[in-house]
Amino acid sequence: DEYQNYVNQLMAQWEGKFNSVVAKQQGEAAKDYGEEMGKIMTVARRLMHGDQVPMQDEKKLMEYDKDLYIMAKNAGMMARLEKRKKYL
Repeated sequence: DEYQNYVNQLMAQWEGKFNSVVAKQQGEAAKDYGEEMGKIMTVARRLMHGDQVPMQDEKKLMEYDKDLYIMAKNAGMMARLEKRKKYL
């Protein structure tokens, strides 16, 4: 009985440490995901304004959301047409 209590205490300590490590890893993963999403949305915004971005950034956006990529490219094309001055 005393041995079982000791084993239970050890298991509780181990579970506590394990849970804290898992929580830390999940927090880091969520932070990394948030940073990556920020980068992807920045690329989409720049494309929508008609700016040029590196091809690898465009590819990352396309892999994340093909429809968002297409909308951003179309909006960028329209923005470039609006920026073009016409002299008649």
